[in-house]
Amino acid sequence: MKDIPESIRAVLMSPQGRVLLMKIQGSRGTIWITPGGRREAGETAPETLRRELREETGFNLISDSQEIWVRHGTFFKGGERLQERERFFYVPCEEFVPVTKSMEDAELSCFREYRWWPVSEVKDSPDRFVPAKLGTLLEDLQVNGPSPDAIETGE
Repeated sequence: MKDIPESIRAVLMSPQGRVLLMKIQGSRGTIWITPGGRREAGETAPETLRRELREETGFNLISDSQEIWVRHGTFFKGGERLQERERFFYVPCEEFVPVTKSMEDAELSCFREYRWWPVSEVKDSPDRFVPAKLGTLLEDLQVNGPSPDAIETGE
């Protein structure tokens, strides 16, 4: 049985109620996602989170972060639909200007823009987000704080 790829993602949220999202060009159009990426062999989830944040945004994560969500979804690669598991970690932080200087070429080719989204606007936006109910999840996080156990996000 093949291992399911695991990605580690950061939910960077500012005290002003804004979340940092990345717009990427996927195989099925543009989508907004949280920064993060594949966990490499031998890496712990916190190590992956730190590496991916440095590579994708230039943010230097110093403290540990709480896992808040898990998503069991799919992605397309070479026309084939593959399974994946994503783990999301809550990273409260001040807003900063993200940079792409350490992104790999494959990531840069898909990357379109960063945006600090007001949480209140995500749910009502016609844009596509992953996970699909990101707006609802963010509103709950903003109002109630992180749950003690990771919440399943759905597709």
